[in-house]
Amino acid sequence: MPKMVEDGEIQVGAQAFTLQVKPDVFDARDLPYRPKIPLLPERLEPDLDALVLTQVGQSCTGHALAAVINTARAAARRTPRRKRVTLSPDEQASPYMLYALARRYDEFPGTADAGSSLRGALKGWFHHGVLSTREWPELQTDLNLDTDDVRRHAAAMPLGAFYRVNPRRLDDMQSAITELNAVAASGTIHAGWQRPAVMQRGARTLHVIDRAVSDAPLGGHAYALVGYNEIGFVVQNSWGAAWGDRGFAVLPYEDWLESAYDAWVARPGVPAAKLYVSGWENDVRAAGGTLVAVPGPELERLSRYVVNLGAGGRLSDSGRFVSTPAQLRDVVEHMQAFHATQQEAHVVLYAHGGLVSERDGLVGAQEHLNWWLNSGVYPITLAWQSGPGETLYSQLASSLGLRLPAGGLGQELVEGFDRMVEGVAGRLIRWLWQEMKANARAAGDATDEAGGTQLLDLLAQAAGSETYRTRPLRVHLVGHSAGSVMVGALLARLAERQLRAESVQFLAPAMTVQEFADVVLPHLGGPAADVERFALFTLTEQDELDDTCSYAGITPYHKSLLYLVARALETPGTETPLLGMAKYHTRPLLPGGQTLADTFQDLGVVCVSRGSATQADALTDARAHGAFDDDKPTMTSVLLRILNQQAVNGRDYTPNAALNPTVSAAGDPVAAPRPAGGPPVAGAAPAPGLAAPPRVGERPLSPPPPPVPSNPQVDEVAAPSSGRVIVDRMLRNGWTPVKEPGDLPPPPRRRRKAPRGT
Repeated sequence: MPKMVEDGEIQVGAQAFTLQVKPDVFDARDLPYRPKIPLLPERLEPDLDALVLTQVGQSCTGHALAAVINTARAAARRTPRRKRVTLSPDEQASPYMLYALARRYDEFPGTADAGSSLRGALKGWFHHGVLSTREWPELQTDLNLDTDDVRRHAAAMPLGAFYRVNPRRLDDMQSAITELNAVAASGTIHAGWQRPAVMQRGARTLHVIDRAVSDAPLGGHAYALVGYNEIGFVVQNSWGAAWGDRGFAVLPYEDWLESAYDAWVARPGVPAAKLYVSGWENDVRAAGGTLVAVPGPELERLSRYVVNLGAGGRLSDSGRFVSTPAQLRDVVEHMQAFHATQQEAHVVLYAHGGLVSERDGLVGAQEHLNWWLNSGVYPITLAWQSGPGETLYSQLASSLGLRLPAGGLGQELVEGFDRMVEGVAGRLIRWLWQEMKANARAAGDATDEAGGTQLLDLLAQAAGSETYRTRPLRVHLVGHSAGSVMVGALLARLAERQLRAESVQFLAPAMTVQEFADVVLPHLGGPAADVERFALFTLTEQDELDDTCSYAGITPYHKSLLYLVARALETPGTETPLLGMAKYHTRPLLPGGQTLADTFQDLGVVCVSRGSATQADALTDARAHGAFDDDKPTMTSVLLRILNQQAVNGRDYTPNAALNPTVSAAGDPVAAPRPAGGPPVAGAAPAPGLAAPPRVGERPLSPPPPPVPSNPQVDEVAAPSSGRVIVDRMLRNGWTPVKEPGDLPPPPRRRRKAPRGT
């Protein structure tokens, strides 16, 4: 693969095209394409009457993939009597939707019209399907990718399977084109792409992308390869039918080998019905439309109950689940419709802990959802993408696992090993912990971009609506682990909007005592108090010591996560007092020598740990830091404190509960299978071509040996007679120029921009 080049621009006729494709980031899970054994035809010439489009913006990845889809769909409808098939706008894949999906799912931040990657486009197609060009005809659109209507229509054109093709194996590339009629490709391009040379031999005429020795790469571009011959691969471009031969040209093999980034072969899938086996299982499309139920978040439904927050506390605009101002309005509208059917109007904002991936956060929201609704509470989960911590924590566990003795640690070595781990963690992942907390706080910043603040603005507006004239909106907040930091930041914004928090509950909060005193305590007492009830759930000190931090079968740390945070991830060289650790509640840490325990008693704060109480709203059986959010006594107590009741009355916490048929959730489907043809929702199954591990015994990928020149005395690349390598070679093999390359337009302008993909 050539080294990545800076963004550039190429002038083709009167139109300039920006070149911003970047190679896909390496992923060991990519499934390699394996060619079939039958002999390949010597030449595969495409139908040059196929649809060729002219891209707008930097949308070449979307156009390349759309060309692959359209080619495959047209080929499937050909018959011996009907060799030419024309797709209507209702049958053509929208390149601009694919480009929008690519920007959302690629490896580069942001969703501006600044390019994308092929992998991003394929991931987006897998998760969403694609609309037709009639439904999404232009780059700019008001369509929302996450609405039920868009999902339903896009399901008509799903992705079946896709595989990475090794661009250095020409036979594999030719086999993939023969098998699926097209390959999506990307690579650097040069000035020879501006005006392909027209060469003729006998009755054959080829438009050939010819590279001069002096031509340097201008930037990255994506296109489709739809055929091949003895010279090279046939490119279907997205620069209009005036380019090359009606939008097609031949890219010589030597040029491809020098310039190629990535190549993917893809097959459209069979439109399949959505199957609901339970409230938390989705379908995965298999060959022939087979439906396989697998656990995974139901994204379409969760869009009414989840706000996804990304870097800087802003609404997340990337990944499988995005949040936008329009989606937030939809959440609040559904909340109002739900509350219109209830005697009381309870809404809980739930912030999960840190070191949680996007998928795990969504799965947790779905596990709780029906139980909350059955109990008369509308849940809004604040899912914040702290998943990178999962990766670094695994690296920490793996690196430390190498130091463990083969027989494990004896009891006498545990404390010493833990101290070593604390030192390593402080160096490796302290910065990440601080960044995660900064993102959590930023969600409650007093700015228009803060996602949590935007939600509170909408709640404040709704609170004054007719829905809540007879039943006031009752706002509750729950924060688990580092989620307590986000909840703390939101309290000031609630007060500014005159929204009183009926209850706030922290589950094993990873919040320092100092931050609690600064941002939470002022809301609990005194004339400015705007939190009616506050409760704190913690492990006992013995449970903190008996807990462990484990990952992938390795246990690098033999205490709770809060111990690791206090000793390694907060202030270096000292143990920082944390609100979630019971041992600090009796120490004089507050101003004036006051203890947390005394302050809690004065303010009526309830502090719950295992065995500390017997009343139904103050119970927990959690014995590990991560156990609170799925511990039945804990979550039942959280609910009772929200409702300000003591009697359980059958409302015990039940994960993945069936939705009560009497619950009316504003169009939210009651737990029952959807009819065939319903919109597909991305499940937890790995995307074909991406998720499976490398196969054992895979032969190493190596480039083909360089061709041996027929005359060793001649170095065609170093000293062509005209300075144009391919034209010289074709001239020596009987080809004649119909149109000489001639004087090319002025050298294309270079544009320097921040690295991104197309």
